[in-house]
Amino acid sequence: MRAILIPCAIAIALAAGTPAGAQDLMRDMQRECLADAKKLCSTKIGNPNELIQCLVDKRAQLVPGCQPVVDRAARALSITPSPQEAASPSAERSAPSETPNNSDK
Repeated sequence: MRAILIPCAIAIALAAGTPAGAQDLMRDMQRECLADAKKLCSTKIGNPNELIQCLVDKRAQLVPGCQPVVDRAARALSITPSPQEAASPSAERSAPSETPNNSDK
């Protein structure tokens, strides 16, 4: 099971530039996020950037312990939420209407 996230370790180590920091992050990732990675992003396992992107995009579905670990990995790899995942339906609903109000005529 550890081998599933090994490619992520290599990518994060290269991006982070500090082997100790990357080791800590990978240890945390394996401990906190392995189940979520297998459950939510199994088709991305083997491709570190796509796996982290998938976890970032599904952040709301991650167990609480995995969320900060994914945030750290995303920062190390400069990964941000995909545009379709970043758009919040609740934000769209609360936007003011552009239809003019004709009640004062």
